[in-house]
Amino acid sequence: MPTPATAKPTVQFADCELDFQSGEVRRGGEALKLAPQQYQVLALLASRPGELVTRDELRRHLWGDDSYVDFDAGLNFCIAQLRLALGDSAAAPRFIQTAPRRGYRFIAAVVPPAQVTMAVPSRAGWRLLAAGIAGAVTGGLLVAGLTRPIEAGAPAPSAVAAYERARRSLETSDPSELRDRMLLFQRAVAEHPRYADAFAGMAIAHTLAGSIRFAPPDDAYARARAAAQAALAEDADNADAHAALGFEALHGRWAWDESEDHLQRALRRAPTHEFALTTLSRLRSARSRHAEAIALATRALDAAPASTHARLALAWSHLYAGDGRRAAGTCEGAAPSGPQASLQVADCLVYAYEIVGDAAGAAAAARRLEVWDATGANRRGPRSEPMALVLARLHGNDALIAWLRHAVGRHASIAPLLEVHPALATLRADPRFQALVMQIGIREGRR
Repeated sequence: MPTPATAKPTVQFADCELDFQSGEVRRGGEALKLAPQQYQVLALLASRPGELVTRDELRRHLWGDDSYVDFDAGLNFCIAQLRLALGDSAAAPRFIQTAPRRGYRFIAAVVPPAQVTMAVPSRAGWRLLAAGIAGAVTGGLLVAGLTRPIEAGAPAPSAVAAYERARRSLETSDPSELRDRMLLFQRAVAEHPRYADAFAGMAIAHTLAGSIRFAPPDDAYARARAAAQAALAEDADNADAHAALGFEALHGRWAWDESEDHLQRALRRAPTHEFALTTLSRLRSARSRHAEAIALATRALDAAPASTHARLALAWSHLYAGDGRRAAGTCEGAAPSGPQASLQVADCLVYAYEIVGDAAGAAAAARRLEVWDATGANRRGPRSEPMALVLARLHGNDALIAWLRHAVGRHASIAPLLEVHPALATLRADPRFQALVMQIGIREGRR
């Protein structure tokens, strides 16, 4: 690392220092981990503060005139990752402002090149939140401030405000909101690196992203685990952190007893914790303890009567117990707030109506499911999990087994619930299905 009090061609913005000579961006004396193209974009923007830098200029700067790469997608991804590293947001930018279809403008105040003196703390004065935590939580990017010297005392009001905006109704947020919420959590921990609640909220956001395939499940659950562990390093009983770890253990590793332990710890700290109650309800359903599952989901809905997340948890607990009538009645009372919730309601109704023998109702729900799936707002892959399952069933048991093998291999959210999911009733005697059940450890998880 460069020595303190060395003359360098640098600029400063907010609490960051951009060093054109070393090609580094530092905050609190530590270099942010930026990919080369991310640094090049930031350097160009910061060298022309307040000016519009067009997308075509950026294309030539990054790829030259003879490039045949998918420029638009590459630049969009580069800007998004740069914002993540800086703790910035497209919706409320502090550094990089978008001029739609034209380019970008660097809007932070920039101090021109000068003699910069920086007192760099000794390594002994630093405390890493966890080995590799920044990369695990943010996907290879160091969130601004994660390894700054630890502040004492309570989080600043701005950090609390960012956390509260991100955490409010997180369980029922639509996928289109998840990225902005994660940015808000990251902003909160950037301002206060010992902010346990913000790390824990980030962990829940990552579990939600993995469960709906907004992000690859293995990757999302690994980030959730890292963020939750960072929270527990500061607050060993944090309810959100234990709830996130309970979900991650159930869906990410099929660690049944570990999941149970974390969820119980969350509920000891917060007896009406919605996410812990609904996840424990799923665990009870997977273990065929249906009365307990229904009671837990009922508690969640009683605590949050307007929550579509809690209502769907109760509907599915009835469905896993084979009670299509109650499942349909519960689903029909939902008021979904976005495409993902609408898709989940339709998914539940398909099987609820099937169980009660309402073929027309099931067909109508399947059409609704297809409409919401086609919006594309709820997914990263070619089909949402509910729609893919509906289509696989239409092609017979061989196609369904093939889809299930793929789903289990990527830790899809259906995996722990194979033995109780109503769509799979015709497979229960199939040796190939039983092999999948053994792979997940469902029988062992029932003990």
